Amino acid sequence: MEISHRCVGSPPERERLIREYSWLVRAIARRYATRGFSYEDLVQVGYLGLIQAIDRFDPGLGMSLRGYAWKTVEGEIMHFFRDQGWAVRVPRRLQELSRGLAVWNEELTQRLGRRPSEDELAREAGVSVELVREAEAAARAYSVGSIDAVIDDDGEDLTILGFVGGEDPEFSLVDDKDALSVAIGRLPVRQQRLIRLRFEEELTQAEIAAELGISQMHVSRLLRDALEKLHDSLAGEYSAA
Repeated sequence: MEISHRCVGSPPERERLIREYSWLVRAIARRYATRGFSYEDLVQVGYLGLIQAIDRFDPGLGMSLRGYAWKTVEGEIMHFFRDQGWAVRVPRRLQELSRGLAVWNEELTQRLGRRPSEDELAREAGVSVELVREAEAAARAYSVGSIDAVIDDDGEDLTILGFVGGEDPEFSLVDDKDALSVAIGRLPVRQQRLIRLRFEEELTQAEIAAELGISQMHVSRLLRDALEKLHDSLAGEYSAA
């Protein structure tokens, strides 16, 4: 279905598109959730980017809404990192705890012969696991390396800046992901939900069976049928192109 700029701007269509592409926000947030900020914070920032993409989308630019939304959400999260990640004010208690964790981490590694788990670090420090995670995240935000720092790579004086940039390999997959989204939208509602539970929420077939109140064998048959329909739909689309 062709989406006009005016259609996207209407409140009902705007809300529908936000719900439809909410998975995209979650996927990008998970991708960057190891960089010192919580998944929940990144999801909130990502939704701001999604709303901007929906409000600003113009089909005349020659890009699908999905592709435009992906780049806008990712860009908004990158702006968030630049704005917050380089000037985070770390509470003193977390600074002190992070320094203590570095010592306990080394001691436990020597004692156990492996890197300690978060639970083991928490017990050694006498704090909760959540506080350990906060301190570790704070340490990453507090200590920032220069992009001009030299990295010794087999005798070559390379800098971090030399590794920055380049085309995002995910960008070439945007059209494929858009085609897959359209193909999924053609499935019956029940099979759409099944695909979402299995591949977006990553539930096992047993968990899906419990969720839907059907047998695991029935789940397997429905999944196999849905995947065959997706294969046929995508094969037909690409052969036509």
